[in-house]
This record gives sequence, structure tokens and C-alpha cells, in this order.
Amino acid sequence: MNILVTGGCGMIGSRVVAAIPGAIAYDIARDPTEDVTRRDYLGGAPDALDGIIHLAGVSRLSAGHDAPYACVAANILGALHTLEIAQQYGAWAILGSTREVRTGRRPQSMYEVTKHTAELLGERYAQDYNGRVLALRFSDVYGADPPDSTRMLPTMIREARDKGYVRASTSPHIYCPTHIDDTVDAILAGVKWITDAPGGSYAYATICGSRMFTPRTLAELIHTIVGPSLATVSLPMTPLDHVRSGSMPSNLLAHQLLDWRPTREFQPWLKQQFAPACNHAWTHPDNNTRRCVTCGRTEPYECYGAEGMPFQP
Repeated sequence: MNILVTGGCGMIGSRVVAAIPGAIAYDIARDPTEDVTRRDYLGGAPDALDGIIHLAGVSRLSAGHDAPYACVAANILGALHTLEIAQQYGAWAILGSTREVRTGRRPQSMYEVTKHTAELLGERYAQDYNGRVLALRFSDVYGADPPDSTRMLPTMIREARDKGYVRASTSPHIYCPTHIDDTVDAILAGVKWITDAPGGSYAYATICGSRMFTPRTLAELIHTIVGPSLATVSLPMTPLDHVRSGSMPSNLLAHQLLDWRPTREFQPWLKQQFAPACNHAWTHPDNNTRRCVTCGRTEPYECYGAEGMPFQP
């Protein structure tokens, strides 16, 4: 199956490319000439295309507020050009969206405007041009290694671990952490669904974890893990905090449509972030994996040729 992944060198996209044999990573960060805001961004390759997983774009509410033109160009033009290319190839398209988009509600921020518009374009291309489009609304993805140090959760963990305090806004915004591996699993489930979908199909689903927090309750959970020595500092609400308040995501549609549910638990992962550094004692279940018998960490690893390895290629 020939699948193009825009944003294929990014946090989520790189894992999607690794999980799909033969997937093509397309990312502006890797090559400045690759810019999804150009109508012909794909150029003359490949010869055939079954689908596009469109993950490139602006993915921060604050970025949409601070640089609206760039947000509109990346998220709306990028989606439009992706849908045009999918139509030309007779391919399906999966659009990476955000759970900030809430069906039946007017957008409350520039970022939400761009993602909502991209979803509307996807619906029109599916229904007017017999396409197949699926919008996946991601929610507070965590678990990347290394983490994005500019986001709220990695910042709270780093400050609690290194500086002895945790800062939390008084915002009522609902934070719904979703492990990156669960997010990738949802995308793969989306590929399976859309491959079998008939022409004219459009659907959306929210991809979110099973636990919800406000910034304050998340800080309290970190305080419980670290102990009474951790100080808690309250931050005032910002205008964007008011925009985001009251959003209650649900993965019900993802379960009904894609047979997907989150399987990674957030609290054990969070506790692990404050565990003492492990002097890993690796075992090798197979030629491509290693597992630490002390902490349980499992990761890809090319075992053949390593000292003491009995495996053959």
C-alpha cells in the first residue's frame, strides 16, 4: 500500500511511518522545499498513491493566536492541497485534527477555526467528489521521547523534578492526556476503516485518553507522587484559558467507528517520570527488541551483532 505521511518526521508522523511498511515520510522540517502550503507540494512522485495521512501543520492553540496567518496557511491550505492530491490520485485522506473542534459549536479560537475549516473541506471533498476522508481529533498527546519541552505536561514534570515546584493555572480547561502509542494505534485503525470505506465516506472521531484533569488537579496528582516537599504555584488565567474551558472530550465515536480504545494508563507512566534513573539490565526477546528486566522498558533495538547475542539474521 502506497501511503504518504505529511509531517512524517514529526512526533506522531515518524511513528506512523515506522508502523506502516513502505510509507513515505513527507516533512518540511526535513526538506525546506517540501511545504504543504504549495498547491503542488507532492511534485511528480509517487507514481501511485493509495492514501495520505496528513499530520503536517500548526498544532498549538497559542501558535494560532500569536501567528494567525501562518496557522491559516498551514492548516487550511495544507488540508486543501492534500485533499486535491488525494482526489487526483483517487486516494483516501486522513486529516489530523484536534479535539478543540466540537461539532455543532462555533469555533472559539483562530486555531480551532483552521482545524474546523479543514474538517469541513474534507467533508465536502468526500461528498461532492466521491472521496474518502476521515478526521481524527487528537487530544493532549504525551509519551514522546524526547518530549516537547514547550508543552504543559513536560514543563510541569521538568519543574517538579528539577526545581522543586509545580506551576498550575486556575483554568477550568479539561486536559485529557493520550499516549502517543495509543494515538498511532488509532491512526492505524483509521487506515483500516478508510481502506474499506466506499466512495463518498466522511467521518470524524476524537482520539483521547480515559482520564481527565484540570491543570490544578494534574498538579495535585504530581504533588501526590513527589510528596509534600513539592511546592505548588498558582498561575493566573490567560484569555486562551477562557477559550478552552469546558471542553469534555469522548472517545465513544472512535470506539464505535474504529473499534479503538486507549490502552495505556496515564498515572503509571507519570509515576515513572519521577522514578530514579534505571541502570538498565537488557534482555533481548527477539532480534529487533530489547527489554529491561528492572523497569520493564521495551524499545526497538537491532540485536544482531551485539556482544553475546546468539541470534542470526
